[in-house]
Amino acid sequence: MGNERMTTIVAIKDVVTQHIVMAGDLRVSEPETGRYYDSNLVPKVAVRNDVIFGVAGDKRLVDHVVLGWEPPETQADPVLAMHYELYPSLLEHIGDMEGDWQMLVGCRGSIFYVDSKGIASDDGHLTAAVGSGAAYALGYLQHAHGWSNTRGVADMAIQVASEFDMNTSSEAYVTEVHYDSIY
Repeated sequence: MGNERMTTIVAIKDVVTQHIVMAGDLRVSEPETGRYYDSNLVPKVAVRNDVIFGVAGDKRLVDHVVLGWEPPETQADPVLAMHYELYPSLLEHIGDMEGDWQMLVGCRGSIFYVDSKGIASDDGHLTAAVGSGAAYALGYLQHAHGWSNTRGVADMAIQVASEFDMNTSSEAYVTEVHYDSIY
């Protein structure tokens, strides 16, 4: 990822409670000034139409997606929904906006990695992370066994990432979605 500024987004699939929990830190950097600040005005994670998503990357694009993207409602298998409904809808929403971005999308119990270059399918892992602090957050998530509080674990993963990544704030916005069944 080079030296570009990012953020950290984490996702946890809890197959026992059939939830996906997602957290994103609150650090924002202004492209014009390069200054950092923490803001909860526009969280980097959202839930709409049973789709949970978090975006890391260019601030304008993050705001555009989090505030404006309305994922289509889908009852399809999550892989088919991601490839044929959600991803095309996302690209249509982004249009010709430029910028580097990465995101996690939770659909019907599966977690997908998506970026400005394409899409990757759910690899079956219970955890995922994107952004500049992703490696640190994933390290914590792999170490934290026996989750009884996935919201707390997601929040702590962001805090750990913030210790090592200057582009990640220790403050996080955490949300979740419940599914009747997880694939």
